[in-house]
Amino acid sequence: MSGQVTAQVSRSITTGNAQVFPLISKAEEEGYVHLRRGVLSKMLDIPLDVIMEICAHLQTQDMLHLSRLSKAFRALFTSRSMKPVWRAARLNVPGLPPCPEDLTELAYGNLLFDTSCNNCMARDCWCIYWVCRVRLCNKCSGALFKPGRRTVSTTGIA
Repeated sequence: MSGQVTAQVSRSITTGNAQVFPLISKAEEEGYVHLRRGVLSKMLDIPLDVIMEICAHLQTQDMLHLSRLSKAFRALFTSRSMKPVWRAARLNVPGLPPCPEDLTELAYGNLLFDTSCNNCMARDCWCIYWVCRVRLCNKCSGALFKPGRRTVSTTGIA
């Protein structure tokens, strides 16, 4: 009995007026926490046409987030069968210009909504070079683009 009391005390906080507040939730205490883990992996068991119908109501940024959840989701969201779903997701974003012909919907969404540099992966990069179809930070754009020239250096993105 004393072993249970010490375990309960070690997982609680005592305040100055001797009240005990547990550090764990009731669900954790009763062992229900394991039900939350891996819940999205069950989404892959849903039939493909149902997944496509659900995703057709999402926006491009949501589709990008889903495609980055795991390798299985990446494989699903980059497959050819999802091409019309990506198009529908782009159309769900109001005021978004059409996708350029030389980019896939996924690459177009990544260029628009991802904020990392395509060269060094630095975060919070907001400069998109539409002619090159690349997003670069100030450091990389200075290194890859030569001042006064119209070409990109051969060491970087061409």
